[in-house]
Amino acid sequence: FAKAITAFAHENGVEAFCIKERALTGAMAGGGVTFKIEALIQLCGGKPVYFVHANTLKKFSKTNRAGLPNGLLGYLQDPYRAGAYQLSKLNLI
Repeated sequence: FAKAITAFAHENGVEAFCIKERALTGAMAGGGVTFKIEALIQLCGGKPVYFVHANTLKKFSKTNRAGLPNGLLGYLQDPYRAGAYQLSKLNLI
């Protein structure tokens, strides 16, 4: 997995990763595997990894005038918002 992430980042010019923070407890809690995947992403290629809280994404979605692309599947909406939030925070959009 680490090799695949590193190759993906290199081939696609990924400069950083942004990950939605997972809850530690409750119905939406992240399991051990997801935390290990996040750790592997952090260790790959020396790229910065940013974490964004779910409440921050909710607030951002209310103020984000660009909205979501048409046809974006439901499970991809939070990752899209996380990336858009981080780009806006870095003043890249």
